[in-house]
Amino acid sequence: MTRSIDAEKGPAWPKVVDLACDLATNDFNMAHIPPLGIGQYEVQAVAGEKYLAWSNVNRDTDAQNNWYHDVYIVTIGDRVRGAKRLGTGFGYASPEKALSAAQPHRFEVGNEQIVILFIRDNGVDTRGGLRLEINRVS
Repeated sequence: MTRSIDAEKGPAWPKVVDLACDLATNDFNMAHIPPLGIGQYEVQAVAGEKYLAWSNVNRDTDAQNNWYHDVYIVTIGDRVRGAKRLGTGFGYASPEKALSAAQPHRFEVGNEQIVILFIRDNGVDTRGGLRLEINRVS
């Protein structure tokens, strides 16, 4: 379930959202964050129930590196900016290994913008998801 976040009224920082791209459960969620104030923000993948990482194949084995912690971001303000990957693009042998390799990523909001975070895959054989923690840095 993706939680709604109201940057002006909403709960104190950090904000926590779940992204899902799980074909098996028909669970597909993007994290849509209402307009954020001017400043810098940091997003980090964190442990959360089944949302440790996502896989782009329907059969995951320890012999293959099919688990990812990458998330994509689009900001919409004065103009739409293309999707930018936050992550390495490397695959890992398990959700736990992918989560442990995840590093925080920063993005800046120059004026009030809508920020969309999502997992980029075709959805045909994907499973899993990510829990993200978003903090205001400055």
